[in-house]
Amino acid sequence: MLQEICHRYCAIKRTESIQPAFDALYGIADEIFPITREDVEQSKNIILSYPKVAARDSLHAAMLKNLGITELLSFDADFDQFPWIMRLS
Repeated sequence: MLQEICHRYCAIKRTESIQPAFDALYGIADEIFPITREDVEQSKNIILSYPKVAARDSLHAAMLKNLGITELLSFDADFDQFPWIMRLS
């Protein structure tokens, strides 16, 4: 999520909002997980299995799968294609 905050706020040229968004996330997150080699390998496998998936979405889905996390709070309906994720909107 931290990477996603950086990506989005850079894309819309609102970099001044990055720190407040980080602070808000740190305030509600119990744990921040690192990206591992296994996550990147799993992301590659997802990309090869789901041809329309975006690379960033595949990495997020891979991390969830590798961590055994089955629920995701997101408005992004693209996560509905993964059977191991229950998207909460």
